[in-house]
Amino acid sequence: MMRRATESNRYIQELNAINKTFQGGASSTPTTIHMYGGSEGKNLVIEGNVLASIKKNVYDWEALKKYVVSGDLPKETKNKIIVDSINDILNPPKYINSTGKLIMLIEQLLKLSDDEIVVVIENSLNIQFPYEMAMQSMFYVWKDLIEYLLHVATIKYNTLCRTHGVDQIIDYDDNIRQIHATLDKCNIESTSPLLFYLFPPKSAKCVELNDGELVHFKPNDKLPKRVNRVIERLNTYIKSREFEYLGFCPLEPKRRLMAIINFRVEFVVGLIRAMDDTFFTSNKVFDVMGSVRDAVIAVAKHKEICKKIMNKACIARDVHGEKLQDYVDTFVGLYKQTLPVLLEKEKKWIEIAKEIETITTATSRLFTI
Repeated sequence: MMRRATESNRYIQELNAINKTFQGGASSTPTTIHMYGGSEGKNLVIEGNVLASIKKNVYDWEALKKYVVSGDLPKETKNKIIVDSINDILNPPKYINSTGKLIMLIEQLLKLSDDEIVVVIENSLNIQFPYEMAMQSMFYVWKDLIEYLLHVATIKYNTLCRTHGVDQIIDYDDNIRQIHATLDKCNIESTSPLLFYLFPPKSAKCVELNDGELVHFKPNDKLPKRVNRVIERLNTYIKSREFEYLGFCPLEPKRRLMAIINFRVEFVVGLIRAMDDTFFTSNKVFDVMGSVRDAVIAVAKHKEICKKIMNKACIARDVHGEKLQDYVDTFVGLYKQTLPVLLEKEKKWIEIAKEIETITTATSRLFTI
């Protein structure tokens, strides 16, 4: 019993030592993605971690073989540790607890073409993570920008109503509280209750959404005609359901970002400027919006470039044995063969993330204009 505990402890100690050694990454200069917007704005350091991840997986597996596969642990404990470790290495969409299914999965993988194997390993190592985080950061900046403009429009509208003796003051804070209550009643959670309420997805079933009573600008004969015209255009846009607030999803960052930057921000900016022509005297907001669209187009082009970066050498994939250990040995061996192309792809995704982050920074500065 003492020997089993000693073997297990040695295995854990070696794993901890390996994890500590490679925790900070081992291959490239960090890239800082400034996580603007949302409720947790922060700076996130994203490193080129392909090499570090591969080293960790390889060393974890070698340590596991040394202290677990060959060790004197109970069979049930041994199988659980092995299955957990292989799931960590393969990173399948769902946890696989059957050794037979794990062997079948690796067999299917080894039957793929060289290029398809590269894509599978690329996905298992999450090489696109810097790009996905940069897209998420940009999304939240645009969400916050739209909310900010709507709030500014409300403040300007209330000031104008008071100036012209119009009893149509919008209590923005109280309306936000009512919107939260409405969504809670409908059992809906959203990254932006305001935008979800005003621009609910067509799939939203709650009948109380977008009822026109909250955060609603109303024309009035006492207000300037140009203001009334712009209010009517904005209200028509809101009621048209042309724009839907879909929130953010890391599984489809590009689609969600494209959805929010397609919001017709010119209607809100137009209303603000009709009430106060000193606001946004330049076309910065439109320039930035154009830059964002350019960035999304550039990302699509970069994705095509990444698809064309393929492995230059033939991948050896022979399995020497019939045990699960033999199949995992073969999979781990694929790392060395695909490392050059993986590093090349990682470099490209980090370049894309930097481009997006630059535009996100410019967008965030609109809040100070």
